[in-house]
Amino acid sequence: MKKTAGKLEEKLWHQSGVNRAGEPFIQLIRNGQVIMQMSPAEAREHAAAMVEAAEAAEQDAFMWGFAIERLGMPELSAGQILIEYRKFREDTTKKKGGPIRPSDWTMPKNLAPCPICGAKVMVNAEGMPRCPVCHNP
Repeated sequence: MKKTAGKLEEKLWHQSGVNRAGEPFIQLIRNGQVIMQMSPAEAREHAAAMVEAAEAAEQDAFMWGFAIERLGMPELSAGQILIEYRKFREDTTKKKGGPIRPSDWTMPKNLAPCPICGAKVMVNAEGMPRCPVCHNP
């Protein structure tokens, strides 16, 4: 990790893998620690959601800038328009925006901590974790 303005810069990355049973997986890694594991299908769904979120963020920034810079609105009014714009986008696309508080974030139900190393890993049909980090069966 490198320091930026006295703070450690966090890194989020991913890597592919395969377990002993030949099943593919993708791991999300934060600062060198595996924080989540998912199937290729889940990873593709996550990637598509990230692209959609990036597009929504750019739309929000465009709307915010337009309301303040072009229409001369105060920030409170621009914020109210942005809230209504987001509601309209959700009603139109039927896609819910992400949570606004980290305490609202949830992990998928098929993840559990590995009893040996603690990595969040997928569980099999019996609810047992399959850990590619420490190779716990």
